[in-house]
Amino acid sequence: MDVCDCIVVGGGVIGSSAAYCLAQKNKNVLLIDQFGLPHTRGSSHGPMRVLRMAHNNPVFMKMNIDSLHQYKDLEKRSKTKLLRKTGAIIVDKPPYLYPSRVGAPGKQAGLTYSKLSRDEVHSKYPGLITMAPGHQAYYEAEAWTLRADKTLSCIWDNFKRLGGKIRDEEKVLEITPGAVITVRTNKGTYRTKGVVLAPGSWASPLLRKFGINPPMRVKRATVCYWKEPIPGQSADYPVFIDRTSEPPTGDNALGPSFGFGFPSSEYPGLRKIAIHYGCEIDPDTRDISPDLERDMKVTRSYIRARFPEFGATPPSIVEPCIYTDTADGGIIIDSVPFHDNIVYCCGLSDNGFHIAPIVGQVLAESVARCLGSSALLKYWRNDACCRCPHSSTHTVTHLHAHMASRD
Repeated sequence: MDVCDCIVVGGGVIGSSAAYCLAQKNKNVLLIDQFGLPHTRGSSHGPMRVLRMAHNNPVFMKMNIDSLHQYKDLEKRSKTKLLRKTGAIIVDKPPYLYPSRVGAPGKQAGLTYSKLSRDEVHSKYPGLITMAPGHQAYYEAEAWTLRADKTLSCIWDNFKRLGGKIRDEEKVLEITPGAVITVRTNKGTYRTKGVVLAPGSWASPLLRKFGINPPMRVKRATVCYWKEPIPGQSADYPVFIDRTSEPPTGDNALGPSFGFGFPSSEYPGLRKIAIHYGCEIDPDTRDISPDLERDMKVTRSYIRARFPEFGATPPSIVEPCIYTDTADGGIIIDSVPFHDNIVYCCGLSDNGFHIAPIVGQVLAESVARCLGSSALLKYWRNDACCRCPHSSTHTVTHLHAHMASRD
């Protein structure tokens, strides 16, 4: 068997970004995914995502901004339109925490926002959302929509153009560490000098074999597309994020939650409007989860309150999606105990496309160091803030990241 430089497990946006970055470093890379690519089983499918530059964590904000630059570079290399600047409306309620939590850090990074009253939102963007009395809105100019499906296709195309190989419909069964790592799948056995694990919602089964038990939560969200009463009305509107919605209650409900909506550009005449929350599930049985009807009741209740003009009309399209996160919103990036040539990441679904190019870069550069390549780690961990205690009985400490020198 030939020995390749690196195997990346997981063909979602994080794993694909890492594979692409390694290929750009002239590494011989194999990308493996258990499903046929593209697929709708994980967290990277669907036509569109929003990329907001603002964030209450300055490091994540910097990662957002740097990732946007890399998406623009991908556009140029692929000669494919991926981005559209839409802006974003953030709806807040008393005590109006947005200015201090997000607005102030954003201003320090050169981002701006403007305050809009309820009446101003209704007048400037009729039908965007019905705000309740006492609610306040903030407009962020630096927000973009990203064609998620096209972005993945462009990454794969560029990766293959650089010599990368993709093996889909191939499930990883066993990874044997060493200076040369053996990776066994249901279709064959491979040898490699380095491994990147980015399996999303399926991370826990792979990591437990190394004594790692990350505190991840896999949840299913329900995304709905609604027919606009006035077709095309929202086509040029900003994205909205509604922070005023109350989180659902129940033994299996995972909060916090918020409402969100996109312009009618994914499917003409249809708007994606949903509640971002979910119930904990097994990713292999998500389609038979008993909480699906409950999810729809929560969504319909939200629609009645914020979009009364929709009436009792059901959504035109309902799409399930899996999110994987941690309880405090942190992301986990680390290496396997005693084997620095195996690195992994998980818990990124709430930030996935926002920071995928940078996380992919961190993963690629950490493996590249083990392969003898020089690497400038623009973002990296320190043991105090995101190193994972290597025991299934400990709680993982997440990446609320430490940013290394930008020189």
